[in-house]
Amino acid sequence: GMCNQAAGSIAIGSNAAMSSQGINSVAIGQWAGVYNQLNGATAVGYAAGYSNQAGSSVAIGSRSGESNQGQNGVGVGYYAGQQSQGTNATAIGGGAGRYTQGIASVAVGSNAGNSNQGASSVAIGGGAAHQLQGTGAVSIGFSAGFSSQANNSVAIGINTNRYLNSRLVKLKNVGQKLDQTILHEYKDELDH
Repeated sequence: GMCNQAAGSIAIGSNAAMSSQGINSVAIGQWAGVYNQLNGATAVGYAAGYSNQAGSSVAIGSRSGESNQGQNGVGVGYYAGQQSQGTNATAIGGGAGRYTQGIASVAVGSNAGNSNQGASSVAIGGGAAHQLQGTGAVSIGFSAGFSSQANNSVAIGINTNRYLNSRLVKLKNVGQKLDQTILHEYKDELDH
């Protein structure tokens, strides 16, 4: 570490732990743990834990936990938990929990919980809950709950819910047109 390296800390690699490394922290790899790596944090890989890595968090893999990794957060894999990983969140697999992973959420599998995973939610399987998983939601299986999964909902199985939302919108529109047609056709009878 170039400046403000605390006791018991290790920095290995070009620009590793360049500025402000906490007690008993580890930064191994080029640009690993560069800015504000807090106590007990571990960053291994290119730009792992690059900036604002909270205490007791772990980032293993190129660009894992790269910015704003929460306390006790775990990111293992290329781009795992890369940006804004919540406190106590776990992301295992390339791109898992990549963009904005909620507090206490779990994403396991390539690109599981990739973008905007809600707090206390679970995504297990490649592409499970890929984008916009609601708070407390559970997705298990390849691409299960792929997009826009509602809060406290469950999606189990391959491609479960992947196209459901677009179909529901179409059905809603058809239903509204039918309602309008029925009301127009039978208006006089319904008024009596």
